[in-house]
Amino acid sequence: GGPLRGPATYRVRVTRSGFELEPRSAFASLVVPERGTPLPLLLVVKVQDKELTGTVVDGSGGPVRDARVIVTRPERHSDTLATTSTSNDGSFVVRGLGAGPYAVKALAPSGSEAEAKPIALPAGLVRLVLPEVGTIQGALSGFTKTPTIMAWSVAGYDWDFHPATIAGGRFVIQGLSRGRYHVAASTPEAAAQATVEVKGAEIVELDLVASSQRTIRAKILDFVTGKPLPGMRCQAAPDLGDTRSPVVVPGVTFSNEAGEITLADVPASPLYMWCSGEGAYRGGVARMPAELGEKIVTVWGLDARGKPSLDVRALGLTMADDHPFSRRVTAVDPRGAADRAGIQPGDVFEKIGERSVEACGNGIVRNYLALVLTDRRSIPVTLSRGGAAVPVVFALE
Repeated sequence: GGPLRGPATYRVRVTRSGFELEPRSAFASLVVPERGTPLPLLLVVKVQDKELTGTVVDGSGGPVRDARVIVTRPERHSDTLATTSTSNDGSFVVRGLGAGPYAVKALAPSGSEAEAKPIALPAGLVRLVLPEVGTIQGALSGFTKTPTIMAWSVAGYDWDFHPATIAGGRFVIQGLSRGRYHVAASTPEAAAQATVEVKGAEIVELDLVASSQRTIRAKILDFVTGKPLPGMRCQAAPDLGDTRSPVVVPGVTFSNEAGEITLADVPASPLYMWCSGEGAYRGGVARMPAELGEKIVTVWGLDARGKPSLDVRALGLTMADDHPFSRRVTAVDPRGAADRAGIQPGDVFEKIGERSVEACGNGIVRNYLALVLTDRRSIPVTLSRGGAAVPVVFALE
């Protein structure tokens, strides 16, 4: 295949029918020189001859038929590797798997879910117990248009959303496991949001009242120079404080040559905004609290035109995606740049060099750090860890 541009090192993987196969030993990296041809590789994969068996039951131990069973890798947001359904006795079997590890999730027609991970094969019978599920329902008032309504767990964003059914001025969200949920409703002119607790097989009554309207003005500026960023595409969403919202305020706007945007007649409830650009423009995020008043919001982006390519993978870390403002590290690659700097999962970026990144989103933190390191190769970074400031030096090899 190709062409492959060098000098560079490429990760190699082998797939069959869209599924990634396991190496018999670690796959070698493919090193591409600046000129010439890379050395040939012989890739040997393991035989996919193992099977996973299990049963899906309800809280009383009774079998659950027709539950959908999904097999993935244990990591979040992994691709589906295999799927099947339970038989009348709640049993299931998945064949043609490697050694793993895997995650196995069961989803019942009622909306109840259960997951087991990590599972390495061969393994014994996997037993998935589906919890009772509840319902959030209530009346809508003050909305002149039909809103989009969703609920999601406060325990983590995890791209697991529960949309509402709307009819006759009321909404219903079913299939919710025990726990606390954010609920948000939005139209172009109004929004409503709340947090409620589902305690099992019960109905939680929640009335959603539409907010009033306001006009918001903002400027999108380059984090390095402070110059305006034109042509940035911006959109808003309800801000529940600690989570990314799957519900958005319909409609987008673009910044003018002065980097200015106006969001007219948008909900007066708390919102956040994110902007994205094309080419070498990197977008940013900003909060818009209900008490903003006439203040102009600043959205920090990044202008990378004419600057070295921003390879954020070289940082060796993963940022949390549960909220665009978290600046929190969730994973560190072993022996990578972040690991060598002493960065740990849970650390929060506060400063890069002498520049505070408190007003920046996760994307600008990553991109700005990568941009600085392509020029300087090392820079002091200040993190917060357990409430204490932790200085480290971030360096590339």
